[in-house]
Order: sequence, then C-alpha cells, then structure tokens
Amino acid sequence: MFDFFLHTREKMIANLQASLRSVRQLLNLSAQELGDFIGVTRQTVNNLETGKTPMSPTQYVAISAVLDKVLEEKPELYPALTSVIQTSGYSSEDTLGGEIINVHNGSFLKKWFMCFPGTGSLEQTLQGKPLLDGDALNTIAKNYKIFVNYDSLLADNSREFFDQFAPLLKQHGNRLIIPLLVVETLQNMLLVPDPLKAGQAKEGLALLTYLQAREVIEIRGEQTDKTINSLLFSVFARHKSSYRLLLITQAENLAQDILSLNHNQSLPGFPIVCCHLDGEGSLKVYNEKDGNPGGDIQYLKDTTY
Repeated sequence: MFDFFLHTREKMIANLQASLRSVRQLLNLSAQELGDFIGVTRQTVNNLETGKTPMSPTQYVAISAVLDKVLEEKPELYPALTSVIQTSGYSSEDTLGGEIINVHNGSFLKKWFMCFPGTGSLEQTLQGKPLLDGDALNTIAKNYKIFVNYDSLLADNSREFFDQFAPLLKQHGNRLIIPLLVVETLQNMLLVPDPLKAGQAKEGLALLTYLQAREVIEIRGEQTDKTINSLLFSVFARHKSSYRLLLITQAENLAQDILSLNHNQSLPGFPIVCCHLDGEGSLKVYNEKDGNPGGDIQYLKDTTY
C-alpha cells in the first residue's frame, strides 16, 4: 500500500540532516553533547553532519525532542532555528506560497507525528453515512475516467462525498485517478509553517490513504511532471478522443481552460465534464463561459445528488 506520508517524512529527515551542524552550533552544543542527548557517539554525530551516514527516523525523533526541549526553555531561539532548518529549491507552487520548515505550532515532534495516517478517526467519521443516490453519479461512475485535483480533496465535506461515491466506483470497477503531482502537492503543503494549511494537507493525505484501502483510487504520473494545471490540460487534450473524461476541481479557471477543449475543432471526441464540490459536499457541474453546462450530462446542472 502506498504511504502518502513517507515522502514528506523523508524530506523532513533530509532537511534536518542538511542543517544539523548549523543547528548544533546555534544551540551551542558540541558533537559530544548532542550525541549524549540522543544516545549516539560523537563520531555518529559527525557522520550525520557530513552526510557520511544517513539520518534514521529514530535519530530524527531524538533530535526533535532535544530541539523541542531547547525551545521550551529558550523560545527566543525559535526564529533563528527555523531559519536554518529550511528546504531550498522549492518553488512557490511546490509549497503553495510558504517556506518549508519542520515545525508545527512550535514543535518539531508535533510536525513529525502529523506526517502519519490517522488512527481511525477518519474511518469513524465516514462510516454510516447515507449513500448518495442519483442517475448522474451512477452514470459518472460507470462511464467516465475521473480525475481529482488536490483542492477538491481539501474541500468542505469532501470526505463524506468520496466515501459515499466509493461504492458506485466499486460497483462499476472504476477508480478515481489521482495525479502524482496532487500527492506531491499535499506532501509539500504538509510542511508549510501555516498550521491550518498543514492540517488541511494531513486531512487530504489521510483521505487518500482511506480511499486507497477501499481500492477506489489509482495514482498516475511521473516525477518529471511540472505543474498540475499543465498536466491535466495535456492529459485531457490527449485522451479526449478515446475516453469520457471528468475532472473534479475547486479551481474554476482550470475547469474553464479544460472545458475550452470541447470547442477545439482539432480535438474531436467526447465532451469533457468538469465538476466541483459545493459547501455541502455535493457534486455540481461547472457552467461554461457561455452559460451552458459543461459536458454532456445536461441534467447535472444546478442539481444536488
């Protein structure tokens, strides 16, 4: 099973290891003193700082505990500490506008333990909800290749919608297609210093973990993919002639760009449908710029299922 949080934890470990010498010096600790705190030798600390030995998750947790203790006693060190523990080389799109650091609400350990699936609360939240009904959703589950953008995984009541949609997908042997870039965006978002955004990212990744366990999602993509918008536009243009395609996204500009492919005379094929989740977790179709509903599921317009 794909661990949606593993990549984020690996980034955090690499991030701290790359900054370890600067962190130790900022704390005014010798390699021996830091080693004593975390239960390793001075040579092990030196090897970690030079990159000769990769940092283990256990070592990361131990060092995080030291950092939390220091911040508890000397909170004035927080700005300097977080400024040296940052990951460089990420664009604003990668981080959704925030610098990547290893802290959540002033704690390194809290951030680490955020980067694991929940312990069952998600399943308890989603169980026992009434099944969404309607010919439209059944038609979608049966006939469409359905792509999901990261923003719809973070939408209000998204968990309820996808949980209720899952049985229809299973019934028709269909799966939601999650671009790899969507997963990577949520993983990067989990590392931003904004607790609200990081919490939303955790919920999104936990939802993917839950839906993966129900066998209704499929991760597709390559490490070379650049941006979500350009990737989705390219995929929909390339496969419009072969499949009925549907995108679930909260980004109306992206939806309109993709719906414009329906009017491209050089791209014959099935009409594309773009949908979004409203505040109650109901699926609704975007109207095209001319006011007509996008795609060929006409009866979805302004209808709640």
